[in-house]
Amino acid sequence: QITVQTMLAQASCFGLLLASNVLQRVTFKFVGYALGSYPFFVLIMISGAFVPVFASICLAIVATTGGFLPETRTWRCLGIYVVIGCCNAMQGAGMVFANPHVPGYLQALLQQAAIPFTCFISLALGGHFVSQQYAGICFILLGLFMQISGG
Repeated sequence: QITVQTMLAQASCFGLLLASNVLQRVTFKFVGYALGSYPFFVLIMISGAFVPVFASICLAIVATTGGFLPETRTWRCLGIYVVIGCCNAMQGAGMVFANPHVPGYLQALLQQAAIPFTCFISLALGGHFVSQQYAGICFILLGLFMQISGG
């Protein structure tokens, strides 16, 4: 049974996450435009600021809960996190270098395009999805098509 307090907390977290994501995108793009055609140093420094932010979040989790689950501390799991981190770093670096040359809305669309491609790769590797997930993929692809085609 979900209480009203839980629903309000979830709605508040969703709203804060959405607002912070939008503000981060807008300010990142705004800084990129203000610095001219090659704002790479400042944008890389801004991206690098996320490392201590996430490290402090991890330290807070360890301090308040007593640590991470043993299942998440295996070499296999850590290797997966390293691969995810490297891919995320490459995506971030690509975004930094594309910032002065690619419109902001197109950057956001291309990031959303990763979702259908991830699902297609998962399907090729034997993954399974439910109908709502397929509908979400179609919705994203429709939005991409409409934006790119000018509709």
